[in-house]
Amino acid sequence: MNRDRAIPPRLLKRCFRMRIQGLEHLPGRMVAVNRRSRWDWMILAPFLDQGSWIILPPEEIPTKLHFLLFRGTRFIPEDQLEFQSLSQHLQQGHTALFFPEPLAPAMGRFRKITFLPNAAVPHAVLALEGTGAWPWSQRKRPDRCRRWFPRLNISVIPLNNDLPPNPRHLQDGLGRAILAQSLGSTLWDALIQSSLVHGHRGIILEDENGQRLRYQTLFFKSILLSQLLESHTQPGECVGLMLPTTLAAVVSFFALQIGGRIPAMLNFSAGPDTVRVATRMARVRLVVTARQFVQKARLHDLVATLAEELNILYLEDLKPAVTPGMLLHAAWYSLVPHKKILPPAKPGDTAVLLFTSGSEGTPKGVVLSHGNLLANVQQILTRFDLSTDDVFLNVLPLFHAFGLTVGTLAPLMAGAKVFCHPAVLDYRAVPRIAWNIRATILAGTDTFLKGYGRMADPVDFASLRHCFAGAEPLRNTTHTLWLEKFGIRILEGYGATETAPVLAVNIPEACRFGSVGRLLPGVEWRLEPIAGIEEGGRLWVHGPNVMQGYLRIDAPGVLHPLPTEENKTWYDTGDVVRVDDEGFLWILGRAKRFAKIGGEMVSLATVETVAMEAWPEGIHGVVMVADPRKGETLVLITSDHTINRRDFVNVLKERGLSLLLLPGRIIHHDPMPMLASGKLDLVQLEHLARESANIEIPNG
Repeated sequence: MNRDRAIPPRLLKRCFRMRIQGLEHLPGRMVAVNRRSRWDWMILAPFLDQGSWIILPPEEIPTKLHFLLFRGTRFIPEDQLEFQSLSQHLQQGHTALFFPEPLAPAMGRFRKITFLPNAAVPHAVLALEGTGAWPWSQRKRPDRCRRWFPRLNISVIPLNNDLPPNPRHLQDGLGRAILAQSLGSTLWDALIQSSLVHGHRGIILEDENGQRLRYQTLFFKSILLSQLLESHTQPGECVGLMLPTTLAAVVSFFALQIGGRIPAMLNFSAGPDTVRVATRMARVRLVVTARQFVQKARLHDLVATLAEELNILYLEDLKPAVTPGMLLHAAWYSLVPHKKILPPAKPGDTAVLLFTSGSEGTPKGVVLSHGNLLANVQQILTRFDLSTDDVFLNVLPLFHAFGLTVGTLAPLMAGAKVFCHPAVLDYRAVPRIAWNIRATILAGTDTFLKGYGRMADPVDFASLRHCFAGAEPLRNTTHTLWLEKFGIRILEGYGATETAPVLAVNIPEACRFGSVGRLLPGVEWRLEPIAGIEEGGRLWVHGPNVMQGYLRIDAPGVLHPLPTEENKTWYDTGDVVRVDDEGFLWILGRAKRFAKIGGEMVSLATVETVAMEAWPEGIHGVVMVADPRKGETLVLITSDHTINRRDFVNVLKERGLSLLLLPGRIIHHDPMPMLASGKLDLVQLEHLARESANIEIPNG
C-alpha cells in the first residue's frame, strides 16, 4: 500500500466506515472493478501501491489536479493499453485496475461488459459497494438517500488463472466478492441497514386493503408485537405462524425475530394431519393466527384439530394488552432502530423453520439460519439489480421458501416495494392488481403463471420488468403464451427449500430456454454418476445458502445435520442434471423418478414433458408402479380425458422418441391432486395408480 498519498487510506476508512477484505490479492493482478459512480477510482487509488495503473475510458482520464492528488498512480486510456507492457507491469508485482462496464444508472453488477483486455495474465475482481449513495452517482435515488459519506465495502476475489478471462467468469467473480460482504449479519440487522441505505420514509409494504408500511412503521409494529408475544413464548422457542401473504404475516415474522423466537411457517393448505405432523416435529406449543383469516379461509376444522394439542393465539386478542409503555418503547426504537433491541444473535443461529412439500413422502422440517437466508438474498441481488423504483407483486405463500425469500426478503433488503396478495389462485384478480399497482416484478410457478396469462388483458403486465418461474418445470406453452401475449420472457429458475431456496436462474443477458440458468455465485457443485445415465448425474451442492439440517418426525426437535466432506457441508438435491459448457443447468429429472424399462433408464419427467407438449390443455403426471410381469411400469395420470395409448404412440413416433416412453396404463382423473405450491402431489398419484391397478384401461 502506498503511504505517500495526499489522501491517507486511514482517513478514508474512518470517514466511510469501510469494511475491507482481500486487498492482499491486488499485487500482480489485473483487477476488474464494478462501478456506481464516475469517481469510484478515487476511493481505490489510495489503497494501491506506487506504480499501479488505473485504466479508464479516454473521456474519464483525470485532470492535472487529480494527478497531483494521486501521484505515483498512472492513468491509462483504454484505447492506448498495450498488452505487452501490461504483462511486464504485472510481473513486477504491480496492480492494474480496469472498469469492464460503462457508467450507467442501472449498472454495478457487470450487466454489460464493453472492455475486457484479452491478456493471459492473473485476474481478480474487486467489488466496491456503497458509492451509489453519493450525490454525484449516476444511479437515480431520492434525495433523502444521498450521503456524502456512505458506508463502503471493498472485497477482492482472485480468479482461476487456468481459465481464460471472459464476461461470465468476471460476473461470477464479482458475485462472489459482493456475497462476501453480506455474510456476518442477521435479518434484523440487515433490515435496519436497508432502511439506512434506502431511506426510512419510502413505502415498502402494501396490500389490497390500502394498508401501507414504511420501514419505520414496520419497525414500530414488529417491536410492539414482539413485546405482546413475550408473555406467551420463551426465547429460542419455535412458534407456529399460520397467516396468509399479508402485512400481518410480515410483521409477525419480524416480531418473532426481534424476540429471539423461531417462526415455524405452517402450510395451512396441507390439511390437519400434515400440519399436526409439522408442529410435532418442531415441538411447537403455540400457533399464532388471525380470526379474520380463519373465517375467510374456512379453517375452523384445522384450528379445532390443532387446538386439541396446541395453544392458539389470535392477533386480534392481543390489542387490549397494549400499554402506553409498550407504545413508547416501540416508538423510540422505530425512530432510532438499533440491533441492540435484539437478544444476542449470530448469523449461524436459526432464523426460520420451513417444511418440505411432502410431494414424495412425509414432510421434513428445514432449518435455515440468518446467514442462509441473507446469503441467498444477496446471491439473487448479484444477478438482478432491484431498486426503490421496483414493485414486487408477491402472491406466493410465506410458508414456501419461494414466497419468503424471493417474494419478501429480497425486495425488502433492496428497498423495493412489496405488494402482498394472499390469493395465489385468484387468476382474474392478480393481473388486475398488477396493472393497478404498476408491478415491475412477479414470481410464480408454471401452473399459476399459466392461469394469470389466460385471464389477463394484454396490457395488464405492461409494467413488468421481470417474471420468474420456479418450483416446477416451465412448460413451452406457458412460455409461448407470455411471450406472444405480453411480450415478456419468463425467466426460469431452480432451487429447493433446503437451499433457501434459489440455486440457479436465467437472467436477461444469459438465458437458455429449457434450462434453469446458471448457478448463483458462491454455490459449489458436483455430479454423482448414476448407472444407466450417460450424460449428467445426481447434483450435490455446497454454499452459504445451504440449510443447517433437517427435523424429522421420528426425533422431534432434534437437528439432523447434512453430511460433511473436507469441512464442507453438501446437500443432495436428488435431481439428475447435466451442465453444459457455458454452465447452464438442464434438469433431467428426479433421481427417484427414473424407471428401468427394457434395460434402459427412462425419466418420468420426460414422459410428462411429452404429454404436456402434445396435450397442453391438461395436467399430467407420471408415476412408476410395480408390475408382476415387467417389474416396473409407467402410469400416466391426466386430467385430459381424450388421451389414449394409441395417440401417445403416434406422438412418440412423430418426434422420433423411443417407445420405452409409452405409459403402460393411462388413468383419467379430474381434478388432479395438487399441493399448495402448485406442484403435483406425487404421493396421491401413486395411490391412484395402485388403486386402479385392477381397473382395465382401454388402449384406444
